[in-house]
Amino acid sequence: MKFKSTLLLAFIVITLTQCKKDNNDLTKSIVGKYTSGTGSDYVEIIVTKVDNQTISVYTYDTYNNGRTHAETKMNSETSFTLNKISFNDIGVRFEYEGSGTYSTGNIVVNRIEKVFNSSTNALISDDNRTYTGSK
Repeated sequence: MKFKSTLLLAFIVITLTQCKKDNNDLTKSIVGKYTSGTGSDYVEIIVTKVDNQTISVYTYDTYNNGRTHAETKMNSETSFTLNKISFNDIGVRFEYEGSGTYSTGNIVVNRIEKVFNSSTNALISDDNRTYTGSK
């Protein structure tokens, strides 16, 4: 009987020590879909959780269509830094990076959008865009 009690106690201790607390989840409030505007002014921002400190931020507007920053790092529960994304298209390279903030159901994404000549690496345009939305 003593052996069974000891075995049960050991099982409980091991089980409890394996439980992980989710106290460091910086993403719990920000995850969701945000929208603003209508028609040609429509903006959609979708935030999904990658892990407790990382989110994926998808922005859509009628000008840029959709762009996803898949490895965006949370600085706190209310701010994040967009990872740089880059892609090439017929002689030009596009680069997007920036930051954002979240507050009680509202999100602001500030993104620097650069276009380079692929062969010379010369900067063609540099645009700072702000996307806003509410849940």
